[in-house]
Amino acid sequence: MAEAIETSRIAVVVILKNYTTSDWCLKVLEKIKECKREFNQKVVPIFYKVSQSEVLERKGNIGEAHLNGLEDKANRWRAPLKDVVDLAGLHLEPNW
Repeated sequence: MAEAIETSRIAVVVILKNYTTSDWCLKVLEKIKECKREFNQKVVPIFYKVSQSEVLERKGNIGEAHLNGLEDKANRWRAPLKDVVDLAGLHLEPNW
């Protein structure tokens, strides 16, 4: 996983309502943040059925994942999530 992220010029981060419940997503997000800082990698966030403000303010399912998890894990999510949320992204709300 790390090599694929490091050799990519663009990272696409798809944020779903249950995104913060995944340890794997956190590891990938931390690696993307590192590559953005070290290699000036471009990052494109896609917010799928969740708004930027929900993620930033940890509302709804995103917030529940923080509250139900360990505090140190929640703290690890804050900085990488904020970095991605602060970027201009694409918002998808399917009509089904």
